Amino acid sequence: PNQPYLLNLHEDPSLSKNLAYPLLRYSVFGIEPEGSVPSIPATVSKDSIGLMTLKGVGLKPQHCVFEATGGRVTVGIIDNGRVCLNGKPLQPGERKEVKHNDRVVMGMNHVFVMCCSVDGSTTPRRSIPADWTMAMEEMLAGMQQKFFDPREQQKHEAELNAKMDAIREKENALEMERQKYQKMLQEIEGEYKQFNRRREAKINNRVAELEETLEAEGRLDELEQEKARLMEEIEAEVEDELENLDLRKQRVIQQQLVVENQLQSQNEKIRVFKIAKENEKREVARAEEDIMHLIPLVDEANLMAEQMGKEVKYEVRLQSSVSPEVFDDPVTGTTMHKTHVEAAVTMIDLVTQHNRVWSYDKFMTRLYMMREAFENFQQDPCDAPNKDQDPFFDQGEAQELGKAHLWLMGLCHFIDTEDVVPIISKMGVQQGKLSVKILIVDPNGKQNPTYYRNFSSVERMMGQRLDLMIEIPGCSGIDATMFSDVFARFKFFNDDTYFETKPQSKPSATPAFRFRRQVTCTVDQSLVSFLQSDALTVEVWGTALNPKISASPDQKGKTATLKSSKVPTRFFFLLLLLTRRVGI
Repeated sequence: PNQPYLLNLHEDPSLSKNLAYPLLRYSVFGIEPEGSVPSIPATVSKDSIGLMTLKGVGLKPQHCVFEATGGRVTVGIIDNGRVCLNGKPLQPGERKEVKHNDRVVMGMNHVFVMCCSVDGSTTPRRSIPADWTMAMEEMLAGMQQKFFDPREQQKHEAELNAKMDAIREKENALEMERQKYQKMLQEIEGEYKQFNRRREAKINNRVAELEETLEAEGRLDELEQEKARLMEEIEAEVEDELENLDLRKQRVIQQQLVVENQLQSQNEKIRVFKIAKENEKREVARAEEDIMHLIPLVDEANLMAEQMGKEVKYEVRLQSSVSPEVFDDPVTGTTMHKTHVEAAVTMIDLVTQHNRVWSYDKFMTRLYMMREAFENFQQDPCDAPNKDQDPFFDQGEAQELGKAHLWLMGLCHFIDTEDVVPIISKMGVQQGKLSVKILIVDPNGKQNPTYYRNFSSVERMMGQRLDLMIEIPGCSGIDATMFSDVFARFKFFNDDTYFETKPQSKPSATPAFRFRRQVTCTVDQSLVSFLQSDALTVEVWGTALNPKISASPDQKGKTATLKSSKVPTRFFFLLLLLTRRVGI
């Protein structure tokens, strides 16, 4: 009853804690655990060595060894085998003590809990608190800490907080200035009241004096006439003071309007900025969730590739791409481009050192195929997919080299737009340059300067027809050693489908497209806004040239087509549930 043992944990509770692996003085786990192990002395008898055979992704022939002596159990890896103890990976040459209820993960999905008595009693298997989900969550959390640097996240939060503080400071300064002018207006209104009281007092005093004078002279019949003359004199006397007050009030009102317009514009910039940052934050959160989902799956793909002898490596990446959409920075006033963030996987060919960026969906599709190929490999190591069907590499399929953006502002004023714009990849690297032209034409596709002469701008053409000729002569600077069948495609305005150029089958650094297409639009406010603030985005695609594909020693000289068998999906869905459960 005091002998330590490993108890299996399974994602299906009915299959969990059903298999016990008793640990002898030395216990070797692996695909083929037989043979000498450096950490086991040669003098140890075979009866004291347990051999435990396991199969699966990420397992080595001799994967790890447990040693149980003096009531203490330790574990160490063999041949760089992957072992996680309570979510933390063991390093080569490192030995760790394994205590009761510790979780041990070998490879990708062999999960165990350590059972050893401290006081000589026997713990019922079903009362052991550890389960498969707990063990996998620990491993996932360890991977998260390795991938995400909390200092970078804190730095980003600090920068954003500093930006928001600067925004609030500028907003407060404008509000204080607006209140200053409001107070000045109130003071001027007070001066108006004082002016009116003085004028009224002056009128009353002067009229009373006039009545006394006329009464003394017996001329009261001239009172009304003299009173009118007196009012004109008084108005002339106060005219300059009143004009000065009016001018001051007008200036303050104008200054207040300027500040209020600035404040309104600033508030709109802040609103757009906050929306952009919130959208970016949501995209980053979604991308990070995808990354946390991808990390163990990419790890699985790397382990399968290593076991199958594929000279390829996969890495998770968080990539951002620049959007043609823009907004104004509410602090500096500079124009900023919106960015889109997404999770992706970089495929690195270890022979050619060429990199390919796979989208999340593409990697998931390939992972299913990798698992199927790995199943076939386990059944027959000589059963390898042929070169054109190997899911571990990019073979014979088009991928996006990058995007080029041509701004359209000039078209609003009937100015032809032509430029050679850089092609920027999702990794932010320039892949070449694209030549693009957009010409103003008549319905017959001809450049006719007089056709639109009755309109000063496109904005004056509401409800009218506008014809444009889009030309893409070609591009330059393409790496001809990496891509063939290069082509360009784009959508214009509200088009649902892409316009595409013909692929250039021969590898070339300067593929010529000679593309020319007329587009017809009915002018409305959405089209005007599109031309004023947006860009034509042209995607450039190409087919990756075949890299050298390696095979394991047993596979060389042999190829076969993938067999049709059910793809193992349980690990994928369980990891998805795990990422949601831990709140990533």
